[in-house]
Amino acid sequence: MLTALAAAGARALLLTDAPGTGFDPAGTEVTVLGHSDGVPAEVTAVVHGGGPDARWTPAELDALVAAHELTAFVMLGSVAGTWHVRGRADEAAAGARAAGLARARRARDLPATAVAFGPWTGSSTADVAAHLRLHGLPELEPDTALAALAAAVAGGGPEEVVADVAWERLAPTLAQGGPDGLLALLPEAAPADRRAPATTVRCGRASPSSPRAPGPRS
Repeated sequence: MLTALAAAGARALLLTDAPGTGFDPAGTEVTVLGHSDGVPAEVTAVVHGGGPDARWTPAELDALVAAHELTAFVMLGSVAGTWHVRGRADEAAAGARAAGLARARRARDLPATAVAFGPWTGSSTADVAAHLRLHGLPELEPDTALAALAAAVAGGGPEEVVADVAWERLAPTLAQGGPDGLLALLPEAAPADRRAPATTVRCGRASPSSPRAPGPRS
């Protein structure tokens, strides 16, 4: 994500943790924020993508930027929490906290978006990526993921999902755990013999099909 943001033209990145191996700043100014540091006044957007083990929580960042006029406050998570994947309770809890904070900020007329992502290309081992594809969750190309993220932040609600989904393979897997309220809302996830006329789903909201630019299925 950091490399993609830098490549997309971010002038400066203020990080809450040191970047991991493989990060290419591409000429972007990079600063690591310490717990005793304040947030510079020129910061205009916050993106929290550290996951449940991040050194700073979204709530802590929310308090730190209380006096800032932000254009975006974005919290990135995983669809593992959205679809209640076994063994990923920590991600589900982090996603629920992020969604709650997003709704609370929106209620205060402040920008906020919690985005649950499907897997990105290169984020998993080859074996895991093959397993995800087999079960209907192919990896997102970074350019596609960033374009969907920008659309979600610009015009979405407080909670968004961005994933490339083959529902005919994923829905049966999710249904093994019992009835799922999300699946009931998505015509694409219905069995083939009961599938409604096609609809377009973007970032977790269904709308009648209409022409649009190619993007990730979600």
